[in-house]
Amino acid sequence: MSKEEVILGITKNLKDTLGNEGLLDIGLGVEKQLGVSKANFKAALAILREEGYGVYKVELKLVGTEARAYLKVLAPPGTSYAEVFKQRTAIRRIKVPDERL
Repeated sequence: MSKEEVILGITKNLKDTLGNEGLLDIGLGVEKQLGVSKANFKAALAILREEGYGVYKVELKLVGTEARAYLKVLAPPGTSYAEVFKQRTAIRRIKVPDERL
């Protein structure tokens, strides 16, 4: 498989997952979960940005503390930061099928 095919495959996977799940956490370690390189993952995100998908950094308060966490989120085309922030409880992790089962 060529590098371009791998990147397009990652892009398709993210689009399909986003369509099913809504907002996706695409922060640290997601590329490892998917078993792809960081460079290929970044290239796939660049393609999605060009297609109008939003990539936002969302701040969350941690329960019971004053600490804050930040999530990098992929949103469907036309979704504003304000909409993502309002729907922050709907942000989901990417589900990777367990091939061992």
